[in-house]
Amino acid sequence: MADMTLLPVAGGVEGGGLQDGVGSKKKKTMKSLYLTFFEAASDGKTRTCKLCGKSYCLTTATGNLGKHLNNRHPGYAQLADLQGNDPTQSTISSMFARNKKPHAPIRARTQVQQPQSQAQVQVQAQAKAGAQPRAKPAVDVDYVNWLLLRWFISSSFPPCALEDSTFVDSCKYLNPSVRLWPKEKAQEITLQVFKSMKDDVKASLQHVRSRFSIALEFWTSYEQIVYMSVKCHWIDENWVSQKVLLDVCRIQYQCTGSEILRVLLTVLQEFNIGSKILACTHNNSQHAIHACHELSLELESRKLPFCYIPCAARTLGTIIEDGLKNVKTVLSKIREFILEINSNQEMMEDFKHWTEVYQEGSWKLPFDHSANWNGNYNMLDVVKKTPNAMDNTVKKFDDIFGPRDWVLSAEENSHQKLFENIARDMSKTARDFTSQAYNIYTFAAAILDPRIKGELIPETLNSTSNLEDARDHFVRDYSTIFQGTGNGYSTQDSTEDGGAFSFAEEIIRKRRRVSMSTAADELTQYLAEPPAPISTDALEWWRGHSSRYPRLSLMARDFLAIQGTSLDPEELFTSKGESIHKQQYCLPLSSMQATMCIKSWMQSGYQFSFQSTIIDFERLVESATAPDAVDGPECS
Repeated sequence: MADMTLLPVAGGVEGGGLQDGVGSKKKKTMKSLYLTFFEAASDGKTRTCKLCGKSYCLTTATGNLGKHLNNRHPGYAQLADLQGNDPTQSTISSMFARNKKPHAPIRARTQVQQPQSQAQVQVQAQAKAGAQPRAKPAVDVDYVNWLLLRWFISSSFPPCALEDSTFVDSCKYLNPSVRLWPKEKAQEITLQVFKSMKDDVKASLQHVRSRFSIALEFWTSYEQIVYMSVKCHWIDENWVSQKVLLDVCRIQYQCTGSEILRVLLTVLQEFNIGSKILACTHNNSQHAIHACHELSLELESRKLPFCYIPCAARTLGTIIEDGLKNVKTVLSKIREFILEINSNQEMMEDFKHWTEVYQEGSWKLPFDHSANWNGNYNMLDVVKKTPNAMDNTVKKFDDIFGPRDWVLSAEENSHQKLFENIARDMSKTARDFTSQAYNIYTFAAAILDPRIKGELIPETLNSTSNLEDARDHFVRDYSTIFQGTGNGYSTQDSTEDGGAFSFAEEIIRKRRRVSMSTAADELTQYLAEPPAPISTDALEWWRGHSSRYPRLSLMARDFLAIQGTSLDPEELFTSKGESIHKQQYCLPLSSMQATMCIKSWMQSGYQFSFQSTIIDFERLVESATAPDAVDGPECS
């Protein structure tokens, strides 16, 4: 970025040299550029900074004035009206790569060396010529834009927020030299960051040596556009559960199963993991089920194992909604009461008083009144445990609540009938879920959990035929495989010397028989041992026992990565989910994919990169918080 000259220019003489005595021409001094930012006071004794109003003696050296500008007003040079300068041009030469999380491999970076700016060349030339000591260089105000861009992406703000007048005025107040990127440039850089980080994700997945489980989630934005996210899960060689968002894709308005399948296949092909997918967890919609079924048929035709199951969290949410249908009137009354009490400090104190009088518990205010499961449960808990406090509070503030019927009716208080209806609806939803979720894959995942094995599996799933199918699958797909380099598993079933084919073939057959017998013994021995305590971490258990069960542990890494939910349960049942849903709803089409993916990748440990260079935000912050140099002497 072009910058103003940071040091005063040395004076010159006319006629080529100084002459002594009569007739010598007086030396002309050129005015320092620092002085353009200071104004002489009317008393003729001081000069005042035009940017902050700080006063200095008129005799203060220009070098000290330069220190003041560099320390108090970094980037002041860009305020000058210089022709041909681009104040928004990015310079990232001082940023370097730092690997922070080893579980997300990052490809090697090339160190980019940027040419020196004109100001830097001038400063070095003047230093060699014996000019004044170089002043502290101004902080590159363009770094502010990088920090703001990361903040906007992390907060899921659209790029247009950079042009909000209030936000721009606030930045100018903090530092008048700051020039924010226009919306178009911020969006362009965000897309380049998205492409660069996407390459990192692709490269890291090629080093994974186990199978993947994917999860599909759908939502609709304010533009009435349907999006699908594809998230990938696996267990690494250190027995640590990993996940990464592959992509956020737009689904055409038909949103059919065929369209979902087309988009999903494109994502799997782009990341080159189509042959390593073992399972898919969907959001329970009929269109998603249809897409997963078609994907299953295609993979089975290639003799690749695959299963798909519904989301347990969404099923639980549906069960809860079925039950809450019968208490909607109760919830409406409680929500109105809680909204009022949360916004009225006097009412809040009165409610606390009555809970103490009637000994109806100690409550943390304000109450959670969200529409998710956690909020609904809290509201029902309040009305159940504090009926007297609620009633007395409503009576005292009847001018606010008016003649509304806050007392629950007899039917609403009839718990027996209420619970009968709730139980009936919940039972039906649960049966539908089990009919879809119970299969040989979920059975294998259950028995490979050392805390469960064969003891806690439901009777409808824990059958002799399922156990034999799981054993056959293990012997067929894992008994003769060994961990190899590259793409996961390799076999030793072929020979290279055609002249000794019969002899080599016999050796291989014997080895295969021994290997299958050993593998069968692994599974038999594993199932014969008692289950681990429920408090045991399953992945930690396998980390310590993988040497005892080398083949069975490979199967465990694959099957234990199958997800029971398509999204984190807290996103569905707590206020965190409401925040995420608002962000997904508000982002426009132009920034939905890049913003959601970059945000998720940073959370997964991938480095923020731009044009194959990692942006070191820690160094940017350090440069902004470096100790300032001491200002020159001030006038008293």
